Amino acid sequence: MLDFMAGKYCTSLQYPLVKGRWTKPSGRVEDSVNETGVVRLSVNRLIKQVRAFMRIRRAVAGEVEELSSLALRAKAHWGYAVAQLEEWRSSLEISREIVLARPTFVGEINRRIIGFYSLVPSAAVWELDNLWVAPEYMKRGFGRALFIHAAQTAAAGGANSILIDADPNAEPFYVACGATRVGEVSAPITGQPNRVRPQLTFAATRSNTAFKSRRSASAA
Repeated sequence: MLDFMAGKYCTSLQYPLVKGRWTKPSGRVEDSVNETGVVRLSVNRLIKQVRAFMRIRRAVAGEVEELSSLALRAKAHWGYAVAQLEEWRSSLEISREIVLARPTFVGEINRRIIGFYSLVPSAAVWELDNLWVAPEYMKRGFGRALFIHAAQTAAAGGANSILIDADPNAEPFYVACGATRVGEVSAPITGQPNRVRPQLTFAATRSNTAFKSRRSASAA
């Protein structure tokens, strides 16, 4: 079994297991294998590989319960108390109105939804309203692929930047994707009186959203 990492951007990133088989590295110049057998993939190469397995398409209103359940499972992955998760349950629910009114896309493998995102459109600055990946698919590149797709969607809609109100546990992921912290919001919970939610921004520039693939074009 091989572990795959996307250059300096991801660590201990396990490559997607699809249909019980692990895909081997491409052997391209931009990829490398170190002495421990860990394969390092360029970010674009990683995203291309991941999107070959994961289809990204628009969500439909009939999937809101599944999306809400996925968001709650992903939030629980960070070890929050059951009582705290129950307090957040309503804010994690995805409504039909969200799916119908906002750009909302799911990532699926073999017709199973493994992640999704939604955006709040504005003029030049859009907001990343949701970005969740099922815990069993985290750290495999799927979240990054969804984030890049979200950035492309926002840029195509006229955005030049994306605002992210992040869970503190997710900040390293967004920073690794190229976002920058611009502030924080106090968000204390039981046992964590000094907890804050990082506020980040991501520049939806051509270079940051340049990855292209026939699959992503057809999915949009």
